[in-house]
Amino acid sequence: RMGDRYSGVPDRDELTTPSARTAMASGLMTCHSCGLLTKSDSHGHDASCPRCGAHLHARKPASFTRTWAFLIAAMVLYIPANMLPVMNTSSLFGS
Repeated sequence: RMGDRYSGVPDRDELTTPSARTAMASGLMTCHSCGLLTKSDSHGHDASCPRCGAHLHARKPASFTRTWAFLIAAMVLYIPANMLPVMNTSSLFGS
């Protein structure tokens, strides 16, 4: 069984239990400039990356605004993307 404790793969129940910690709950943050994963004790307030000095955020700034912008753009472009031809072929006898 894949979920055995000896296989190194956690059971599905272990992944969904309340004891599973998130990166934010563990105090881990990723630098959006250089990608370094850092443990920060200040919970995002005045934290800076030890590698490049950039300001650390627990989440990407304005993530909800970005999500709504992508959703609206997808809705606007959905109909033209499905109505316009993808490829036109032609030969000696016609198109």
